[in-house]
Amino acid sequence: MNDNNICKAMYALPDGAIVRRRKSVLTYALLLGAGFLMILFSDLDAGMLPHDISFGILSLGVLLMILSGLILFIRLAQKRGTPCLQKTGERLIRREYGFDLKDRDEILSQIERGDIRGLASRKESAVHSLIVTLYRTSDNSFAAVQVFEYTDLAFRPATDIRIIRK
Repeated sequence: MNDNNICKAMYALPDGAIVRRRKSVLTYALLLGAGFLMILFSDLDAGMLPHDISFGILSLGVLLMILSGLILFIRLAQKRGTPCLQKTGERLIRREYGFDLKDRDEILSQIERGDIRGLASRKESAVHSLIVTLYRTSDNSFAAVQVFEYTDLAFRPATDIRIIRK
């Protein structure tokens, strides 16, 4: 299942209801600063601390700066993020449900009616011939759903992406 298509469709909504949010990089920036302060502290107190302790603080500071700087760089360079509802800032819940092919018409009917709560509470089957990928808010006020069907040894989209708002 290609989640990129669903996310692209949600981000492209005309009213900008869904935005991409990344995790905060503040923690890694603070760790980078703490590593820098440890290096300064090891140099300033070189006369007051034994050489072994000063070298240990210096080594730890350098290691902390390298690791946190690397993670900070990676986080800032990534374009990934989590889809969030813009007006509340709530992250969308992503879930995949697996059903038998005989339930196809009922599932499509539920999606057409916008019955997300009923779809999420359906009993899943042991063998998955249909996969329903669902992004939704906790109160089901917004949902994006797409059904994939197992054909020719692969899951292929059985429906277009459907956006449901209440």
